[in-house]
Amino acid sequence: MTPFEALFGVPPTFPIDFTLKIQPTGVELDKRLEKMAEIREKALIAILQAQQKQKKYYDAKRRNVTLQEGDEVLIYMPGTRPGLTQKLRILWTGPRKIHRKISDTIYEINFGTKPKPYFLH
Repeated sequence: MTPFEALFGVPPTFPIDFTLKIQPTGVELDKRLEKMAEIREKALIAILQAQQKQKKYYDAKRRNVTLQEGDEVLIYMPGTRPGLTQKLRILWTGPRKIHRKISDTIYEINFGTKPKPYFLH
């Protein structure tokens, strides 16, 4: 089955089909609608299976990191400062201490020189 068929429920039309001028009947249209419903169900099942497989691969490499106040961390900051090229940029800054834990994934870090806190996710 081609992507075109999955989307429209019929095989693609070629120039030769226009010369033959074949028109679908009412029965053919009903069959086409049933076929499209089946195609959608198969596509949904395939998507769910692919999602489960991807989740399994992701969870196999995933590790939970628990940080506390006072822990030192490196911060990934990919932004380039004006006047520097991508080649010379510094990707990591730190180590910086965690000032406050807001949730399991969000931490507040004070840089010391900046009056506003930096939130790390």
